[in-house]
Amino acid sequence: MSSFQLRDIFVNNFDYDSIKLAIIELVASNTKYMNMSLNDLQLLANEQKLKEEKEKKDKEDLKKLKERPPSYSVEKLLKDNNADEAIKKV
Repeated sequence: MSSFQLRDIFVNNFDYDSIKLAIIELVASNTKYMNMSLNDLQLLANEQKLKEEKEKKDKEDLKKLKERPPSYSVEKLLKDNNADEAIKKV
């Protein structure tokens, strides 16, 4: 565990139990990564990159959907609601 990791734990956790739990989790994750080979780390990095790209694409798709005009006809909507006077204004 590095001093930077320990500092982050102390910044984000304020009581004894949460600090202890965070240290245990960090040591477990560090041990997991120490036992990994270089190929495993590259696969993990690639998976993370793909996940981030998918999230970015999903966010862009959602933005595109929000920018589109409505897919229904305003006139038809007004006719369905018996608003003939509003149709003349449109």
